[in-house]
Amino acid sequence: MILIRALNCSQGQRYLELAEQRQANESFIYGWMKERVKL
Repeated sequence: MILIRALNCSQGQRYLELAEQRQANESFIYGWMKERVKL
């Protein structure tokens, strides 16, 4: 379970990095997180 949470954190960080690099992605970050990062 700990490994899964760690991977989710890494994945979430990657999506945040992508959103920060391209302003158009910022409006989609919530949807990305909702669909791809699981707790």
